[in-house]
This record gives sequence, C-alpha cells and structure tokens, in this order.
Amino acid sequence: MKTLLTPGHSPNLESCLQSTSQHQDPGSGQPSTSSCLDSSHLNQRKDDTTPVKTSPDDDTTPDKTSPAYDDDKVIRPVDKYTLFKVCEHGTLDELKSILSDKTIDINSVVNRDRTAMYDCIISSIQPEEKVRVLISSGAKHDVKDRNGNSLLHVACCFYGVETVELLLNKVMVDMESKNSGGYTPIVVAIRSDKQPVEKVKVLANFGANLNVRFPSHYSDESLLHYACRCHKVEDVEFLLSKNVDIEIRNNANETPIISALRSSTQSIQRVELLLAKGAKLDHSSSILNYACQYGSLDSVKYFIDKGFNVEARNDQNESPLMSAICSTTQSLQKVKLLLDKGAKLDSSPNILQYACQYSSLDCVKYFIDKGFNVEARNDKNESPLMSAICSTTQSL
Repeated sequence: MKTLLTPGHSPNLESCLQSTSQHQDPGSGQPSTSSCLDSSHLNQRKDDTTPVKTSPDDDTTPDKTSPAYDDDKVIRPVDKYTLFKVCEHGTLDELKSILSDKTIDINSVVNRDRTAMYDCIISSIQPEEKVRVLISSGAKHDVKDRNGNSLLHVACCFYGVETVELLLNKVMVDMESKNSGGYTPIVVAIRSDKQPVEKVKVLANFGANLNVRFPSHYSDESLLHYACRCHKVEDVEFLLSKNVDIEIRNNANETPIISALRSSTQSIQRVELLLAKGAKLDHSSSILNYACQYGSLDSVKYFIDKGFNVEARNDQNESPLMSAICSTTQSLQKVKLLLDKGAKLDSSPNILQYACQYSSLDCVKYFIDKGFNVEARNDKNESPLMSAICSTTQSL
C-alpha cells in the first residue's frame, strides 16, 4: 500500500501486475516478496486450469473464454458437486471429460453418504455406460449409504435389470447384505415398480437366496408369500420352479396359499397352482374363513365346492359367515352365498352386532330385513346401536 501511495507512482492495473508487491508472511509476520502475474495470465494456473467453486456457497464464476474450459465447457479442476451432478443428469461424454481431471476423488461422498456411483445408477441418462466408466476409473463398489443400502440395493429398487446385471457381472457385490431396514437386494427387487421379477430372476441365476424372508416388521413373509399376493401367476410359477418352500409361514402363521387368497386378481388360479405343486389345504381348518374375509366371491365358491364346512370355526371361534361380514370385498354377496349353501344364522350369536360394527350398510339392512332384533344385546350387553357407533365403516 505504501508503494502504491508513493507520490509519483501510478496505481494502475498494469503497474501493479508488473511490479513487485510486498505482503506479510502469515508465519513469521515479516514482509515477504512475491512476483505479480502478467495481466494476460490472471487467474490461470500452470496446468491451464482455473480455480472453481469449492463448495455450493462459492459464487465465483470463471470466465468461460479462458483455457480453464475444455470443448465441452467443463471447469477444471472439478469439484465433487459437479461430478455428482453430471453422474445423475449429464451425458456419458460429459462424465468422461470430468474424469480426465485426475485430481478428482470419485469415491467422495455427499448426501446420505453416497458416492457418485449411486448417482450413476439412479440416472435416467446412460446409467449402465456411466457405471462402467466409473468402475474402470477405480470407483469403489463395496460401499453403503447412510441407510445401509449397497449399490445393488439401489439398482434393485429404482432401475431395470440391465443395471443389476452389470453390477453382478462387473464387480463383486454381496447379494445377501442387509440394509438398516433388514432388506436384502432380492427383497428390494421383488417390491420394485420396475421389472421386479426380471431382477429376481437375474439375482436367482447368480445364486441369491430365494427362501429369504422380509423383516419381522413386514410380517416376516417370504418371496413366495409376496408374489402370491402381489404378482402374476407366472411369477409365482417361476418361484415354485426354483423349489422354494411352499409351506413356509409368516409371523401370522399363514402359508403362501393364504396370501394367494388375499390377492385381488387371479386368486383361484394362484390357489390351484399352489395345490398342483403340493400345497396343503388340510393344515388349516380356517381356510374358508380366510377366503370369506380376504378373498373374492369366486374363491369362497371354490372352497365350498371343495367340500369345506360352512359351519367350521377358526381359532377365534368365528364362523365363515362372521368372517364374510367382516370382509371389505363383496361382503353381502358372500353372506348370501353362505346362507344359500347351508350356513345358519342362529349358529352365529351377535350377528347383527357384528354387521353393525364391521360390515357395510347394505349388510346391516339385510339382517334387519331378516327380522333381527335391533334391541338385542350381545355377551357384553352392547346393543346394535352401540356397535354401530364404534364402527369405522359408514358409522353415521
């Protein structure tokens, strides 16, 4: 500053850049001398790179006409935020250009402790190609994010079978690792919205355990339970072809055939397939109750035609008629079918109370029209009106 303010000295840019300036050394506190750069090299480094943002809060924007930009306009040196952005939203060529900066750490982490590999996997732009490039550049593949998800977990959840195959073919990934929720990749795959069974088949071909269970907080059910309830008949058939346990039980003591009854589509076809593969019906005297409560009208007909007793009781001493009343699917039609097939109204005490608390308004009307006493009391001295007040279905 003294030099610049000396009388007769012109404090213009050229003289500042061409002269020698003094500043205080931070270590010794003594003045030290440094040479200024020619103005034509302002901000340019020896490796033809220009300093760029080191954090999202840095608003420095380099001059895009400087040698700091390659032909694809990628800034050098590249910070990790640019890398992550290009991995998810950029093209393969943009990623290759970024990776030419050998100083970048491709294994650095950002949100949720995820590396750039995760962003490539969830990208909608050339994900497989970008994953290959990162792998060849030394990206780690034995990583987990904050929730314990591996690369394979994320691939199985969000994207297609090609990305899953790529990871299984290119790197050593643990197919049985569990995330913090207790899910293995194959359990994540079967719940995916994108090619779930195709991904399960690929994992199975690589040796993944098909008898694995969902976590206990998710009913502790098997892949077969889930497929019987949520997937197509041919998907169930695939799992059965792999000799999975057809009598495996969840934490409600239900076998896959019960899950098949809960399906909203093709429930009879699923049941018949399971029976053809050796599933047993005699393990549960309440199979008709399950059909009456969770299945379709056709499934109820199916089991009645199989000879199941319409007066059988389950472990809670409930008859099929009472289960039908509690159903949210074709309740009144099931009730009428059971009565047509010999079910007795007088064998089910408190039937009107059941209808008032658990069933539809149509069911309640049906039993009143049948002559049931609207002032009758159940074993707890509750009237139908009190049961209706407690109902969560059309209470008012």
